[in-house]
Amino acid sequence: MRLIGETIFVVPIYRESREDYYEQLGKLHDKKILSLVELEVRFGGKREDAEKYYQRNYVPIPVPSMWNYNRIIGWIEFYANGGIIKADLCFLNSKRISKQLSNKIYISKGKLSDVCLTYNRSNEEIRDMIKRFIGDLQDGKYWLKFKKYFIDSALLMRTLKYIDIKMLINDLIQEQIQQCESNKKADEL
Repeated sequence: MRLIGETIFVVPIYRESREDYYEQLGKLHDKKILSLVELEVRFGGKREDAEKYYQRNYVPIPVPSMWNYNRIIGWIEFYANGGIIKADLCFLNSKRISKQLSNKIYISKGKLSDVCLTYNRSNEEIRDMIKRFIGDLQDGKYWLKFKKYFIDSALLMRTLKYIDIKMLINDLIQEQIQQCESNKKADEL
């Protein structure tokens, strides 16, 4: 559990990518239609009529999810600790990750890595280091399990170019200093 540092952004980790999720959903849809058609034929219906009917009227319903399209299995929390951007990992406390995530608990796995030192770097250099870090995560350089899961960094990548990271970190440092000073004053009283 992190004691110091403010979260600056969070990146979700999914069991599978959006494309894989909807491909699986499509396969389940086709399997369900086939079973409905077979049932209809067994009770005397015509196969062609049943196929047309179910193709038109049966709509697959995605499994209710915690995030966009799929069940999230963890997240990477980027935070500023002084002038250093660091990354923590929260992940399911489970040996096996299946589609059904009921009764599962997320735990902090602790710090993944220092992402970058921001003191003598420009915003562009910091952005590039964050992008490289996320690419390395997906390649399994920090934890091999990341290779089989989907790190959804699309939102971060879209917004990163508009964030003045240096100013954000400097503001957070100033807030931390003010908080320490107010705590010190409170202790003196």
